Amino acid sequence: MDFTKDGVKTVVRNLARRSSTFINRRLINPGPSVMDEDWDTLLILDGCRADTFAGHMHELEVDGEYHRRVSPASSSMEFMEETFEDKEFHDTVYVTANPHIEYFDSGIFHDVFSLLSDEHWNSNLDTVLPETVAQKGIEARQKYPNKRLILHFMQPHYPFIGEKGQSLPHRGYNKSLKHGHHDQPSIWDLLRDGSSCLDISVVQEAYEENLSIVLDTINHILPNFNRETVVITADHGNFIGERLWPIPLREYGHPGTAFAPETAYVPWFEISGDDRPEIRPDPPVRSNQPKSEDLVNQRLESLGYKE
Repeated sequence: MDFTKDGVKTVVRNLARRSSTFINRRLINPGPSVMDEDWDTLLILDGCRADTFAGHMHELEVDGEYHRRVSPASSSMEFMEETFEDKEFHDTVYVTANPHIEYFDSGIFHDVFSLLSDEHWNSNLDTVLPETVAQKGIEARQKYPNKRLILHFMQPHYPFIGEKGQSLPHRGYNKSLKHGHHDQPSIWDLLRDGSSCLDISVVQEAYEENLSIVLDTINHILPNFNRETVVITADHGNFIGERLWPIPLREYGHPGTAFAPETAYVPWFEISGDDRPEIRPDPPVRSNQPKSEDLVNQRLESLGYKE
């Protein structure tokens, strides 16, 4: 065992996370899988808290019915394991900016568009921009009018792409780094380590700025799906300095071992369609996923999933 100061801190934090998960798994029960719900197009916002979404819901230019629901996970990988792994959704096409889809069998969906290639990746901001996901989603709907469609946006998950967000010292934005962007810790690591260069209120503003940016993109594309029932949700939430329970350490981000209200509660905003498409399954087609393990690891690092 590592008895250094940092080693002890790591042990205590892991214990705090696992204790929180053990208790909250018994207090917060996930509802049905999102794949069992009635929708035609599902828009997944990565790392979007239910309370933050509710505070920005007025930015949507459509009427809809809102409530919060419980995600089965506190991280994207767990969400995909619980929702997609070892299942078949051959009536569904998945367009995603999240690299974790690369770890799953390509036969789960009828087709997958994984936007990790250089063509879609914004190398200046180290992420996939929401308008890129939106455009590919429109193309997918035109190609597959009789399939359910999932668009998985990376925002509001950092890197923060807004004006305020880009001013923060975190991975993805320091263009002066001689050896690239990835010598820096993530924004959540900096906060967890007590960095004096960050103000938690400014990080909160940058996170909400990211949400506003992706909601604006959604406003622009919704007319392309106006016959359908569209749902906006999230794969998981996010800690922004709240304390774990029962061991009251402050937590940041969305570690997979920290299931709690901050990561479990996600939005569910439903826009009802009045002329819905006829959905039918068909055998999977060849996936559009890039297969380079190095590329996947690089994208995951940029998004803070790997250190």
